[in-house]
Amino acid sequence: MPDFPGRLNLCLLFSAAILDVLLIFYLQAEIVWWSLAPMLFTALAAIGVLRYLRARQAVLQFSDELMCRFDVGLKGIAFILICLLTLRIYNHLTMGIVLPLADNLLDGWDNAIGLSWLSYFHFVQDKTVLKNVLQFAYISFDAVCFLSFLVMAGMGLLLRVRFFCEVFLITSLIAISIGFLFPAEGAVVQHFGHLDALPGFSEVPGVFFVEHLNALRSGGPPNVNLLSVPGLVTFPSFHTAGGVLLAIGFLKTRLFWPVSLYSAAMIAATPVFGGHYFVDQIAGVVLALVVCTVVASLPRYKVMFRKPVTANIGFSDKDSISLARR
Repeated sequence: MPDFPGRLNLCLLFSAAILDVLLIFYLQAEIVWWSLAPMLFTALAAIGVLRYLRARQAVLQFSDELMCRFDVGLKGIAFILICLLTLRIYNHLTMGIVLPLADNLLDGWDNAIGLSWLSYFHFVQDKTVLKNVLQFAYISFDAVCFLSFLVMAGMGLLLRVRFFCEVFLITSLIAISIGFLFPAEGAVVQHFGHLDALPGFSEVPGVFFVEHLNALRSGGPPNVNLLSVPGLVTFPSFHTAGGVLLAIGFLKTRLFWPVSLYSAAMIAATPVFGGHYFVDQIAGVVLALVVCTVVASLPRYKVMFRKPVTANIGFSDKDSISLARR
């Protein structure tokens, strides 16, 4: 069976879990433990289904190649859900370390490089179709990332699956570790203040996380409910970094351009619906490119982005599975 999730992914997950434990004790944080149940149950269910399929492989007449895809896909579902729990806790607990808000700094960096957030916001605000497309792209990001993982596993691109998980996990950990140094209410609040409504929007965009951020900064022990916690990192923008990672994950496959178009729309939505400054996005792009470059240079991945050797999407099933066993 393919070596998934692999030693690096497991080490990264273990490191994040250790950081969570240290922060819980340091901040005397309160975790709503029952809020972990849905993801943990789903992860266990995925492993249960995998065990059933392994036991019934002969009866179901599944080939070894198909079982490899099920193996990586179902283990991946469990691994990703555990990662999400761990990273969400890490994100929120780091924001419980109260540092000065960085909005003036980040806005100043935008101005220093000549980028006008307000001009872009008003450009989007006046265009109904564009606004709806961008909003859908932004709110569907998590679902698209998860679907992309399943598509890679289903296509038999099992080496890419491992690469995909590694670059996302590394980028997330770095973004959170940097982001808590730059806590911010975001560009929407910076330019418009705390509003109840904005013309052209059914609800004020780019402020969905502000209440949670301020609650963590209130001075009391952090309280984390995993069922209601949004992402809190402003700088660097993980949505932007994630869009780059998505596109690179499908490089040299027939899905590259559709995925890249989605990523472009999602990144374009981030200043408005994520409340990000442009410098957040620049930092997100740089972070994603650096992480992908470093990880792709590892020996096991050097062959992955070569010119496709078959007419299939990316690599053939046989090539992908044999590579994943290394």
